[in-house]
Amino acid sequence: MSTEALQVAEAFYGAIAARDPAAIDATLAHDSLVVVEPDGLPYGGTYMGIEGFHELSTKVAASWKRARLLDVQLASAGNRVFGHFIFSAIARGTGQEVAVPIVEVLEVSDGKIVSIRPFYWDTYAVREVLGLAG
Repeated sequence: MSTEALQVAEAFYGAIAARDPAAIDATLAHDSLVVVEPDGLPYGGTYMGIEGFHELSTKVAASWKRARLLDVQLASAGNRVFGHFIFSAIARGTGQEVAVPIVEVLEVSDGKIVSIRPFYWDTYAVREVLGLAG
């Protein structure tokens, strides 16, 4: 399974880099997807299904411009893929730039991503750049 899971994750991150929403959606389990973002962020919470993923994407885009995932590195174990990358973006509200490491755990079932859980290295720095720290 780890080869299939890794291939799905590679397609997911490749589609993000290409800014191809249809290709991103093609990697996701539309009905069973669960994405959990840290509560301390403006887009924190649990998002269910493809509609939830689109809601999250809209909230992230409202917070950031020129968002990129740099130096994406992937490793897999069974149906899990661990992605490490640098999230680089400019906060829309402050104009400040952030570059923060994130590890993201993806779970894959039947060739689709069913779970995404990012772990930010420093949520305080992210909140500070967004003008929310203090």
